[in-house]
This record gives sequence, structure tokens and C-alpha cells, in this order.
Amino acid sequence: MKTLYLVMDLINDLVHPDGANGSGLAAEVTRVDVLKNSATAIAKGRNEGVPIGYVIVGWSQDYREWTINGLSRMATITTSQNLTFAKS
Repeated sequence: MKTLYLVMDLINDLVHPDGANGSGLAAEVTRVDVLKNSATAIAKGRNEGVPIGYVIVGWSQDYREWTINGLSRMATITTSQNLTFAKS
């Protein structure tokens, strides 16, 4: 089995307070420190030779598919403090 660390949608529209969806989402991104924890995970993966993949997910222009509950769940998963990269 091969390991790949996927980084999804860390774009300003979603993570910055002035972004299109930032008013509700940026507070959660800040609360759980998504950007810092993602940077830590990316650095750890690179250090251990794990390929990093960046994914831009397509959404409607108004992001109507997103829900704050879904984002909160994703942010919690994304920012896990106990990162382990399995060697293939």
C-alpha cells in the first residue's frame, strides 16, 4: 500500500475572514488552527518522503454544497495532532 497526504482546499475563499465563505468558516479554521496544523503535517510528510497531493474541489460559485457541520468535522480530522505516516 502506498501513502499519499492530500491537502484539500486551503484557499482564501474558504479560510480567510474576507473570503467568499470566510465569515462563518474562518472562525472555525482559526479555532482549530487548520493552517498551522496543515503546514506541520505537510512538513512532516515531506520530511518522511511522503508525497503531498493538493486537491482543489469544485463547488458552486455560492458554495451551497457546504455546511458548517460538515466543515467542522473535516477540520477536526485534518488537524489531528498525532500524525503518523505509514511507510509503503
